[in-house]
Amino acid sequence: MKPIKFFVFILLFPLLFTGPLFAQIHTWVDEDGVRHYSDSPVVNPEKDVKVLEEVEPPPDPPKQHQQKNDNWREQMEKRKAEEAKKQKEQRREKQAAERNKKIKNAYDTLIKLKNLVSKDDVDWDKYERLLADAKQTLDAFSGNAKKNRKITALTEAYESYAVVPELKRLAMNDQEEMVIARIKKINKKLGTKAPTYNYYKARRAFWNHAADKLKTVTP
Repeated sequence: MKPIKFFVFILLFPLLFTGPLFAQIHTWVDEDGVRHYSDSPVVNPEKDVKVLEEVEPPPDPPKQHQQKNDNWREQMEKRKAEEAKKQKEQRREKQAAERNKKIKNAYDTLIKLKNLVSKDDVDWDKYERLLADAKQTLDAFSGNAKKNRKITALTEAYESYAVVPELKRLAMNDQEEMVIARIKKINKKLGTKAPTYNYYKARRAFWNHAADKLKTVTP
């Protein structure tokens, strides 16, 4: 009997170590990120095991910074363009207001001349002063402003009034040939048809031409 018992013992002896050698190893990571190992399963995996969700990686910082700089630069350029346009418009409005003011001053002065020559007895001293005032105002225009329709009409009216005192002095000095030559020159320049044989009729023709030009101007 003893040999049989000993033989059975020899067969069963390895089975005593089978459980521990082949036991299942359980592992998990706690909330602090520490990995644990155990031969027993986790009691409550949903509570004890922390599941990390996949998160979209942030954009590349250099590209994000460059995009921000580009947007800022674009906004600044747009703002500068709008400001430059606004300033240009303000300058244009200011120039237009100044031009219209000068046009009105010249017009008012020439209207005074028109009223002055409508009288039988012309005050020539006042006539000369009004001419000087009108010339000073018209001389203030320069460049493209002189191409303005109103300024052109006022300038032509002024020239029609300005030639009369010169003709008057020539006529009083009996310089008839010079009177005729001067009238012809002004007729050619202004497109008038003032008679060359009579100073008084020529004077009236130039005044009428000036009055007609003033009618085309509405300050």
